[in-house]
Amino acid sequence: MTTDELRRMLELAARACGAQIEPYVCSSQPFRFKSTGGHWSPHVDDGTSARMRTALRMNVLWSDTAVHCLNSMGEAFESFADHNGDRNAALRLCALKVAAMIGEGME
Repeated sequence: MTTDELRRMLELAARACGAQIEPYVCSSQPFRFKSTGGHWSPHVDDGTSARMRTALRMNVLWSDTAVHCLNSMGEAFESFADHNGDRNAALRLCALKVAAMIGEGME
């Protein structure tokens, strides 16, 4: 995924959650966003991702090899192998994809 694609997904996910965000420079990430509630980084922060999933009433289904996130507006699937076995990284991206689908539907 390119930086532009990730940026677009983060913007759409923020829209879905009703978060007002603005970019800021951070040396450890290509880009980050600030919101009124703190940092907006559901792609790298488990806490932000969990709050996003709760706000969007997202269901999470686990298997031995993958995670599936869904709600009435969209669904996504991420294999753990695509994230070097990191189940949390797979969950964060899976949830971000669904949130972006929701935000895109709001345009």
